[in-house]
Amino acid sequence: MADITKLKDHVQKAQHASDLINNGSFKEAVASVEKQYLEAALIADTDESRKNYLEGIKATRMVARHLRISAENGKLAASDLKSMEAFEQSKKRKK
Repeated sequence: MADITKLKDHVQKAQHASDLINNGSFKEAVASVEKQYLEAALIADTDESRKNYLEGIKATRMVARHLRISAENGKLAASDLKSMEAFEQSKKRKK
């Protein structure tokens, strides 16, 4: 039963991640941050500053990627959960 509880938690977290990445405000915020960092990188007066802004863009994209991966893994967990619940139900029926 603990595995089912863990899977349910995983599925719920994945749904939150999916909701976030599909949220228009979140998408706009990410795009805005990337645009601001890119504009700042283009006018930066040192290579170090430019590099820092570009690293910010990279970090922003990594967060979005992590959320997409979490959402996709949640789909797999939901499938596993469905299978486990069906198995548990079949065990109960046999008793």
